[in-house]
Amino acid sequence: MKLTRTCLFLVSTTALVIGASASAFADTATQNLAVSATISKACVITTSPVAFGVYDFTSGTDNDHGAGGVVFNCTKGTATTIQLSIGTNGSAPQRRMVASGNYLNYKLFSDSTRNTEWTTAATIPGVDVGTVSVYGRIPAGQNQPAGSYTDTVVATITF
Repeated sequence: MKLTRTCLFLVSTTALVIGASASAFADTATQNLAVSATISKACVITTSPVAFGVYDFTSGTDNDHGAGGVVFNCTKGTATTIQLSIGTNGSAPQRRMVASGNYLNYKLFSDSTRNTEWTTAATIPGVDVGTVSVYGRIPAGQNQPAGSYTDTVVATITF
């Protein structure tokens, strides 16, 4: 029995030494793994229409107002400016809608009181994400034939 215990002790000790020496001979090597990404400046722009509704030339006042907007979402930290064109039917400096060859003049403004006209040369500074309101007015007294008057204004964001 003493021999069995001695044999077990020797077998256990040998296994422990062999296991320890195997790990003592293992080597390692390391290298850094570079991880990178690039974010480019980008912007997405959408618009909501300026809808005036029914225009009444007999009112004698500039009471036909509409409002729309330009919504933009740009890369964080991007400085932006928004510009509006004269419109496809405009003749600088006048914007106008057309129906069957007849024109209805209108103006666009950057403020709700309609005091600061948005000319084609004007830009509205923006931030990287936001909405810029566009306010419209049809000047009074324009007696034009009945019809559905439209125009297309191009909104451009510079970033």
